[in-house]
Amino acid sequence: MTQIETLIRDPYALYARKVLGLREWEPVDGPLLATHRGTFLHAIFENLVRNNGGSFPEDMPDAMMQTAEKLAGEMPGGAMVLDFWRARLLALADWFGTYERDREYQATQVWVEAQGQLCWDIAGAPFTLTAKADRIDKRADGTYRIIDYKTGQPPTQRAINNHIAVQMTLEAAMAERGAFAGEGVRAGEVSDVEYLQLSGRYPPGRARAVKLEAGLFGATLESVENLIAAYRDADKPYISQARPNLINFESRYDHLARVDEWRANLRGGEDA
Repeated sequence: MTQIETLIRDPYALYARKVLGLREWEPVDGPLLATHRGTFLHAIFENLVRNNGGSFPEDMPDAMMQTAEKLAGEMPGGAMVLDFWRARLLALADWFGTYERDREYQATQVWVEAQGQLCWDIAGAPFTLTAKADRIDKRADGTYRIIDYKTGQPPTQRAINNHIAVQMTLEAAMAERGAFAGEGVRAGEVSDVEYLQLSGRYPPGRARAVKLEAGLFGATLESVENLIAAYRDADKPYISQARPNLINFESRYDHLARVDEWRANLRGGEDA
């Protein structure tokens, strides 16, 4: 799903990875990255639910720390992540326990890391949209809540409305169309979309609901259909940093696209 967002922001990065098959190897003794922390945290929540019959345990802080200790010995780099993040994880465990206990609409069933796919024709050729939802809750009224865990900053409401940050609204559109049926999530209305910003700082966590305008999910799906249709044209270039105003981190493929060089030329032209 994030690959759609990459195609919107930086098409060349997707081209280099998917078409050219270029990937950067992480150094053996490299520094601890945000991706390591995010992977570790997602694994904790996945194991908590799977080991408790599709729900969360009552003693959330204790269960989270026990799960973290177990995973630290099983996951590559897990011990380093836990040592570095232990104090934050303790604070986060307390916050998350309170969040689950006090939330307005309790879940009757929970799916984590749910795999889904939606297939249809675009510009005369088949296209498959795949997703892995961090969490899908079924509410007592039969509707669904989709939750995304973020160790970084969630996207703005404006980016969501403008179909720039499409991950969550596409997951919602897929859920309503039965794309997660293979996981046991039947097609049904999505009534809530929520980001959980999990920093472990102060506050340790923060829940942010997405404002759902009528037709938002369908409009996002249509925007993706238009995007893919455009790239069905063999003459459509995969340019580097098509939307530079939306990029706030360095791509691993910037050096291949010679970004520093053409940026310097652009600045030189502006100065002239």
